Amino acid sequence: IGSFAALFPKSLHLLKKQLGFDQDRFIKYVVCPKCEALYNFDDCYVSQYRKRVSKNCTFVEYPHHRQHFRRTECGEPLLREVTLKSGQTRLYPFKVYCYQSVTDTLKRFIQKPGFTLKCELWRERDVPVGLLADVFDGRVWKEWQNVDGEAFLAVPRNSAFILNVDWFQLFKHSLYSVGALYMVLMNLPRSERFKPENVFLVGIIPGPHEPTLTINSYLQPLVAELNLLWKDGITVRAHGALTSEVYRAALLCVGCDVPAARKVCGFTGHASCKGCSKCTKRFPGSVTSKIDFSGFDSPSPPRTNHKHREEAQEILNQTSAGDRASLEQKYGSRYSELMSLPYFDCVRFHVIDPMHNLFTGTAKHLMKNIWLDSDNPMLKKNDLSNIQEKLDKIKAPSDVGRMPKKILNSYGGFTADQWKTFTTLFSIYALYDILPQADFELWRQFVLACSFICSPVISEARALLAHTYILNFCKGLEQLYGKHRVTPNMHLHTHLVDCILDYGPVYSFWLFSFERYNGIIGDYGTNQRSVEIQLMRKFTSNQFVKDLPLPTEFQEQFKPVMERLVSRQSGSLQEYCSNEENTSRNVIMSSMLCIGPVHRGQSWSAEDSLFVCHGPHYRDCLGVESLPHLKECYRNIFDDVDESSITGHFNRYALCSFSGERYGSSLSRGDRSSYILARWCALGGKIDTSGHDLRPGVIEFFMEQIIKVNTLIKACIL
Repeated sequence: IGSFAALFPKSLHLLKKQLGFDQDRFIKYVVCPKCEALYNFDDCYVSQYRKRVSKNCTFVEYPHHRQHFRRTECGEPLLREVTLKSGQTRLYPFKVYCYQSVTDTLKRFIQKPGFTLKCELWRERDVPVGLLADVFDGRVWKEWQNVDGEAFLAVPRNSAFILNVDWFQLFKHSLYSVGALYMVLMNLPRSERFKPENVFLVGIIPGPHEPTLTINSYLQPLVAELNLLWKDGITVRAHGALTSEVYRAALLCVGCDVPAARKVCGFTGHASCKGCSKCTKRFPGSVTSKIDFSGFDSPSPPRTNHKHREEAQEILNQTSAGDRASLEQKYGSRYSELMSLPYFDCVRFHVIDPMHNLFTGTAKHLMKNIWLDSDNPMLKKNDLSNIQEKLDKIKAPSDVGRMPKKILNSYGGFTADQWKTFTTLFSIYALYDILPQADFELWRQFVLACSFICSPVISEARALLAHTYILNFCKGLEQLYGKHRVTPNMHLHTHLVDCILDYGPVYSFWLFSFERYNGIIGDYGTNQRSVEIQLMRKFTSNQFVKDLPLPTEFQEQFKPVMERLVSRQSGSLQEYCSNEENTSRNVIMSSMLCIGPVHRGQSWSAEDSLFVCHGPHYRDCLGVESLPHLKECYRNIFDDVDESSITGHFNRYALCSFSGERYGSSLSRGDRSSYILARWCALGGKIDTSGHDLRPGVIEFFMEQIIKVNTLIKACIL
């Protein structure tokens, strides 16, 4: 027992490490706590008299400063000495930057079953000209089919990345902000692109504070690998391939909120003379006197990649902090490490995020800072009560999400998704007869623009129409409330249409998915020591466990069980064969019909769909007057149905999973999921499959019946 206890790991981390579930497949860079330069740990100490001593940071910010005495090294200690319980001393970094190799992660993804096939599915799409359904329909993707006369995305095995950088508070009751660098492959279908198993967590930027101006030091390892992926690529043998092949990749999009986008792509904040990262417009005023962001009559000339790089290089060549700051203020530019990528366009390749720009930006500003202005509020307390009372009466479908609450508390605690839901779905109804007519019409212009912009699929014509609505809103707001109410976000509205035309609908690039991962990582439990290492370790461990294949031993016993579990989770339909005398194959198929006491004789169907019923259930029987209507429904849906097999008896269910979506009924707890848009057929009429007869309905309950169609037996959920 004693020897066993000595060999057993003393911590959960050591246990996972011995079992192979916790693999530190990332690099831990030492970060200078003063200038944020990066070092390998082995380069941060020297041995003196059999003892390790920390080195000091050797970074020189101005190596060509006019004054020689200012060409000094940072000189900050890189490691600190820590005394353990045993009395021994160890050197630990003040800060650690956890970086996960992009090339190693990409190799691991390529070797997963089916991954490369998913990355090539976009080539089989058939989207009409002028319609934007995904990033593949945008101008950037089309232009990058061939680059400098050489095929890039037009050939297999070449990929494009989206980069996101964001900071979030790790603890509730103390200020400790950490940053995360995420990357996803644009080649993947939109349904797969942002899944946890397909996300690259590139790095965790240490806290407790966000870097002030740039994050160039943290981008250096990433840029080095991106240059390798662009020039030479990596050689990998994909899953199921016979030989190794070369895979190349490029960074074609940066999606961040405004402060992070400025730090990543090399732009100054909105307080500079050229406060826009997309155009060259000059905003009069200064920090001391309020800056004027108004003026929507004539567009300013756009920034260009060539000019931006020239300005950044000129700023980088300055020999003093004062000269550098004055030029940054003049040009609105800074040097970014992404400029080391020869193909990267810092101006065009960063997008305006609609989530921050429209909803937590302008919608929130208009509600809280204008209509609820403490000096002269337009909406009184009783108005807020009326708005909340209106919304409480609405019973919305479950896919709408959480209904907006706390409006009486001045919209307190609204999430970005709730701002989006309130703005696009409920605000016109809620604010009608409460806002003055002029203010209501102005808000209606904004809602129309948001509705078009937030379409999962959008045409180029509707994108331009949304641009017209947003311009009308900005001009109207300036006239109605004054220039001092115009914000930098409103100027950025004018550049949203270019982002949509370049990268497709906003679902391809907005930040809801990345914000979700901030919440997931922020919820990881830590012991508040070296939290960055723990966060990266937990994320990579979770991905490693999900990628583990099923064991080969006892496969015959466990594979059927696992297949049934996966089938139930995904809502898939199992096919089975029976040994009937006529040796015909009995295939369980599905046709989902919704009928009830209120809508007798009407139905909605979707043939060959996937369903799973959820108990409890009990036997029930239809009334005699409903049976003819049920037979008429089956005749409209199936050919050669055996009417003798249709009876009034059925199994009654309250819940059903249909094509992976869970539906409740009016009698279940999830009654919000019982509200649907469906195609209903009238008595004696055929079901309209054109898609123009979608009408709202309520699922009363689900019926399960077995009917005969020719030689097939069909299990139908009604």
